[in-house]
Amino acid sequence: FQYPLKHLEYSAPVYLRRGFHRIDSAPDLRLQLYDCSVGQSDCSQCRAVSSGYGCVWCGGETPGCVYNLSCISSPGPADTCPSPQITQIQPVSGPVEGGVLITIRGSNLGMQYQDIQGGVTVAGVSCLPQSHGYLISTRIVCELQPSKQETEGPVIVSVRDSEPGQSLQTFTYQDPQLTGIVPDKGPVSGGTSLTVQGTLLLTGQRKDLTAYVGQQPCYM
Repeated sequence: FQYPLKHLEYSAPVYLRRGFHRIDSAPDLRLQLYDCSVGQSDCSQCRAVSSGYGCVWCGGETPGCVYNLSCISSPGPADTCPSPQITQIQPVSGPVEGGVLITIRGSNLGMQYQDIQGGVTVAGVSCLPQSHGYLISTRIVCELQPSKQETEGPVIVSVRDSEPGQSLQTFTYQDPQLTGIVPDKGPVSGGTSLTVQGTLLLTGQRKDLTAYVGQQPCYM
């Protein structure tokens, strides 16, 4: 049979047909078809699929996720996955106080959230993974922890027994400083546009930035 649909699983009805006429059919007689390769672009995604499907990551010249009996190339099904590959980190800077969320994208970033707990560092400082932001193998969201000083370095992800993966991008801990504000006075009713001057003011992402004049918010 052929299975042209791009779905991991498809429930197909089974019936007999003579010519163009269906001659026998049972509503509860169905065949479960599945394609291990659909949606499983790397080893971690493949091995995270329910064991009932029998999917394995098959090595060789053209590695891929296949049904276990279809893996006939050497070295056969993978017992462990390759090291994590980090393709993007965002943002690439943050305050020395920490507290901002860092998004790490790539492949083979674990089969489940527990695989990367305690295994992420940013510029040598622990970054705490958040379960709500984790996507199997492709995304980690972690909360930046405080650094004792301004520093920079790569993001490193360790997944259980695999060799750690390291980003090509570097992350910088920065300490923004305010040097001036223009104008320095305005009406109590508000409405005055202020220009804030300083160094390293764009630290983190714009959505992470807030400004206050005293206790009053100043909208950017």
